[in-house]
Amino acid sequence: MKKILSFLMFLGFLQVNAQLPSNCNVPDELRRYYESDVADMAIKWLYAIKSPDTVQIDIPSWCQDTIWKGLAAIYNRHEQVEVDSIFNKYCIHLGLGFITIWRSISVYVDTTYTWTNNWMNLQTTTGIPELDSLLVNYGFTLTGFYHPHYGNNLDHYGTLSTSQSINERALCDSLKSFPGVFVAWQNSMGGQGSFPYIEYTDTSGVKYYSFHLGWGMSNGHTWKYKVYPDCSIEFLGVMKSFYDPYPEPLNCRITGIPHPAMPFNEIEVYPNPAKEMVTISVNSHEAFSFRIMDYFGRTLLSGNGKEKCQVSLTSLSQGLYLVYLLKDNSLIGNVKLVIF
Repeated sequence: MKKILSFLMFLGFLQVNAQLPSNCNVPDELRRYYESDVADMAIKWLYAIKSPDTVQIDIPSWCQDTIWKGLAAIYNRHEQVEVDSIFNKYCIHLGLGFITIWRSISVYVDTTYTWTNNWMNLQTTTGIPELDSLLVNYGFTLTGFYHPHYGNNLDHYGTLSTSQSINERALCDSLKSFPGVFVAWQNSMGGQGSFPYIEYTDTSGVKYYSFHLGWGMSNGHTWKYKVYPDCSIEFLGVMKSFYDPYPEPLNCRITGIPHPAMPFNEIEVYPNPAKEMVTISVNSHEAFSFRIMDYFGRTLLSGNGKEKCQVSLTSLSQGLYLVYLLKDNSLIGNVKLVIF
C-alpha cells in the first residue's frame, strides 16, 4: 500500500512539473495589457546583462520581443489553474499596472536659473528647445513642483510623469546634461518588496519568469515558470510567505478577450490631478463599483455609482493612486490618479 501511495505522489509531482507544449504567438489582449510589464522586464534585463543598449532611451525591440515570446508561451496555456490565477484572477502586473503604468521622475533644479520659474508655476515648457523637445517626444508633463521648508536652492525638484514605456535611467542621464539640473532619477514602482511584479531572467536561451503577488508589508505568493527554446513551458512551483488573508482578486479575466468589457475612452476620472474631490464617470447607464488603491495593493476608498459619482479625497495624502472600476466584480478598466 505504501508503495502504491508513493507511486501516486510521484506521478502527481511529475504532472505539476511536466514540460508542456505551447506556442510563442503573442495574442492581442496579452500585448494590450502587458506592455509596461514587458518594458520593465526588458530594462532590468538589459542592465543585468550589461548590454550596450542601456544608453538608449527607447527600449530595443529585440529585447522586448524575446520577453514577449516567453510570456505568451505561459499565457497560451491558460487552462492551467496557476496560469489562470496569474492572468485572470489576480491580474499580476508591475505595481498593479493595467495596460500602462504612470512612470515618473524627480528632477532637482537650481532655482537661480530663469527657466525653473516655469516649473515652479507648474508649466512643463522650459523655453530651452532641446529640453522641451526631449520632454514632448517622450510624453512628459510636470505633475508637481516641491519647495523645501528649509535648506537652499538645491532642494527644489519637479516631478515629471508619462505613460510611455521608456528607459527612464537613460532619460535621467540626458536630463543631467542641461544647465540648472542637479540630478534626476526615476520614481517608477514595482519589481521589489511587496509590490506585484514579474521578474525575468534568461540562461542560454531558456527563459525564467517569476510572477509575484505581494501585499501588505511582508506577504507574498510567487508562481515560477520556465520556458524552453521550443516554447514549451514548465511550472516550477510556488513560493509562499504570507500571514494575512489574500487580497481581494481583481478578476480581470483577459484570456481570449481582445478588448475590455468597456472601452477606456468611455471612462473618465476628473479633475486629474485632483486635490479634494474627484468625479468618476462611465459613459453607460449601468451600475459600477470602484476602488481607489495605493501601490501596496491596499484599497483605501471604495463605493458604487451609476453613470458618475463624486468621491472625497480628503482622507488621502499627496501621491499617485490607481482607480479601479468593476462591473459584476469583474475589472472593466482603471485610471491613474494624481493627488496634489
